[in-house]
Amino acid sequence: MFSKDAVEKPDDTLREDLPDKGGVDQPMVSEDRPPNGLPDIRESQIYLVEEERPDISYRLLARALADGLPCLCVTRVYPEILRQRFDLENCTILWLSTAGQDGAIRPRDLERLSLLLEQFLSNNRGVMLVDGIEYLVTNNDFVTVLRLIQSIRDLIAMNQSTMIISLNPSTLVYQELNLLEREMDSVFRFHLPEITS
Repeated sequence: MFSKDAVEKPDDTLREDLPDKGGVDQPMVSEDRPPNGLPDIRESQIYLVEEERPDISYRLLARALADGLPCLCVTRVYPEILRQRFDLENCTILWLSTAGQDGAIRPRDLERLSLLLEQFLSNNRGVMLVDGIEYLVTNNDFVTVLRLIQSIRDLIAMNQSTMIISLNPSTLVYQELNLLEREMDSVFRFHLPEITS
């Protein structure tokens, strides 16, 4: 679905901005990631990217844009900051915020969010990134957000699109994380392994 050379970074750039783990220099791990570069993603699939910060997910989205695919991003980050940092000029960005501004969606308005996601999927075969699941969960509840993801999952498959969900796994309890992972086609893990002494 994506060319190999678009927006790919050397493996060591995947580690930037990570907190210091006591001077231990260990690589990030991922069950499904090739040793060099970003993982390949396919249409009609939904992916969970477990990472401390959403950098990998945004790089996957930027690669999709570079490949000419229509892209939609749901995020907690102010859109202009994202566009500059990840070169997302041609990406539709829905900002999860209580600010009364165009393009902003209140986190409790899951019905409107669902409608906008469905409209994008019915009009495009593209890539959708959701960064802000934690924010949606804290403003609603986990089961309601999970239902939203389940309903969008079916549309992703039918419309030959791709969905990427970025999540810091430490923000959910084990049972919630397990339920979310079960809805995914693949889970990519980009966090440092636990250090045992």
